[in-house]
Amino acid sequence: MVCGLMCFMPVTGFLGFLSEPRLYPDAIVPYLILLFLAVVMLVLLFTFSFMPQLHYLEKHAFSVPGLDAVVVVLLIFVEVTFPTVLIGKALFDKVVQKIMEDVMENRGLKARLKEEFDIDEFADEDLCGGKLLQKIMFTLLRLTVMLMTLPINDLPVLGTIFWLLVNGWLYGWDLLADFLPIFGHTTACGQSKYCYQHRLSFASFGATALALTLIPIIGPLFFITNAYGAAVFFESMVDISKDEVVRGGYKNLEEQ
Repeated sequence: MVCGLMCFMPVTGFLGFLSEPRLYPDAIVPYLILLFLAVVMLVLLFTFSFMPQLHYLEKHAFSVPGLDAVVVVLLIFVEVTFPTVLIGKALFDKVVQKIMEDVMENRGLKARLKEEFDIDEFADEDLCGGKLLQKIMFTLLRLTVMLMTLPINDLPVLGTIFWLLVNGWLYGWDLLADFLPIFGHTTACGQSKYCYQHRLSFASFGATALALTLIPIIGPLFFITNAYGAAVFFESMVDISKDEVVRGGYKNLEEQ
């Protein structure tokens, strides 16, 4: 599948989620909690940090007349992402996993993996010595990269696009981390090599998915609907990586 089409999969996931009310019960309470917290953080940041950031941008950053205020608004939405990633991970992790597996089963992907590759169920591999530690390490990695790349948002438009691509690549990896052992990648090193090999696909999917979570009010909903999109994305990666999977089991492809 053309990499450019990957960026539409989070939108496909959103529409797909809305079309299946049976998925709503697991998502509604976590969504309302995260929505409330996101609104509170936005109000506080706009009230107390908008003018200080605007003045800093005008004095110390690459300033474009008329765009400074827009850049600060974008920065505030990006800054809200930090705590929402942590809270969303805690609230939605099990929900995301459940939705992804449910969608994959309904789309016939589980049956296809059994028929084509003799894989009965998704592997439950630990990348860092335990599931909890794995999730914590990955979340800390994402937050660190978000923070380190935050200053590039001072460059209007292009800086924000680059920020979304870099952090979206990690977001895409995070969403598929539990399913990449299908391709033989059961370690963090092996998965990172695979995600880098398919960096355009992961970055284009993840950038759109991450951008959707920044939309005011409805943004927290996309933490859930991105799970649906990630299931569709994973199905496309199965197509792309078909030649890398050994019939009848896993193949370690870390050397590639």
